[in-house]
Amino acid sequence: MEPLLVSCRAVAETVRYQGPTIASVSTNDTVVRCGAVTAPPPLITLTGTFTPFSTTRGVASAAQTCTVSATDLVAPLLLTAPEGYEISNGGTYSDTLSLSPSCGNLAATTISVRIADYAPAANPLAGNLTASSAGAATRSLALTGTVTTNGNAWISARPSALTGFITQTNT
Repeated sequence: MEPLLVSCRAVAETVRYQGPTIASVSTNDTVVRCGAVTAPPPLITLTGTFTPFSTTRGVASAAQTCTVSATDLVAPLLLTAPEGYEISNGGTYSDTLSLSPSCGNLAATTISVRIADYAPAANPLAGNLTASSAGAATRSLALTGTVTTNGNAWISARPSALTGFITQTNT
């Protein structure tokens, strides 16, 4: 007979036992194997290569993509875009994105990255897209781009960051 191989998952720890053959087990038998169990450290993979982004102030740039995946996570994975950039996994663009793992793992997920329409005119507009989670080494990808002006005066505000204001138009 083949040896008994038991594999189970509990609280982000994988327990494996390969012991002697058990010929028969009745409902009154208890089989216990004690020992230290060490969960593997969380591992984040962030892959992609970006060409320099380019746009005009007030207009979001074309998006480029990268892929993130992870194993053995014990908390959600947080993606953070640098100032002037925003990210999405198919929904609304934002400067941060939280992805929840399933049983500690995050399947390969495509992330879209672009220069935001509220980005300041800067040459270059540079920073790192980062992926982090509790206990895992932070991963990053470099972003660089340019935002040019058309010579017009420009005021930019992010409505989600403003409170206590009343909006009036055409007055």
